[in-house]
Amino acid sequence: MGNSDTGFTLAADPTGDQRAAPGNADLDVQSLSIAEPNSGANAGKLVFKLKVADLSIAPPNRMWRVVWNSPTSPGGQYYVGMTKDTNGIVSFEYGTVTTTTAALVLGVPTTTKVGTPDAASFTAGGLITIVVSKDKVGNPRKGDLLGAFSVRTYANVSTTIRSTDAIDTTANATANDYSANAATYALVGSGPEVQLRSFPQETWNGRHIRRESAACWGGRY
Repeated sequence: MGNSDTGFTLAADPTGDQRAAPGNADLDVQSLSIAEPNSGANAGKLVFKLKVADLSIAPPNRMWRVVWNSPTSPGGQYYVGMTKDTNGIVSFEYGTVTTTTAALVLGVPTTTKVGTPDAASFTAGGLITIVVSKDKVGNPRKGDLLGAFSVRTYANVSTTIRSTDAIDTTANATANDYSANAATYALVGSGPEVQLRSFPQETWNGRHIRRESAACWGGRY
């Protein structure tokens, strides 16, 4: 669904499934798409479009995060996101995620901000757009896989982004953050094709890709 210019849908989430619904509409995730425009100001960049139910009224102390796996990240994952701090000031960022283990059971993913996206905005209707150059997130090339995309929203600002603490998430992870049902995106680069594979087990170029390798870490095929 979609193309490299308009955006390819990576995840869709039911409206109204957030915690404390119908409250927290600003944190109610509806969809995530990614685009690689061939022309214009964002040509060759990654354009993330996160749709939530409503941003016309969003209290302070909120976070929206898009997380994905990549072998080029120092901690195994990258993220982009929007934050509304305790003073109500909105900012955007990108960075890395490192997951440590607590009590040998739960993963504790912690973000490290690296910088500010190339461009970012949001609308009262609930669309968050974040643009990053590929060299800011590991410089993936055409055909590389970005794995296990998930969206997580929070009613507090923190560097810790456990799925179990989220108000809403597309991953539905319970025991740990690598158990998510997530999508994998194959970069288009300058070519016309867009490919998406969801797991478990899909056929890619005549081969079977195992969930624990491609879905968790991405990489090249």
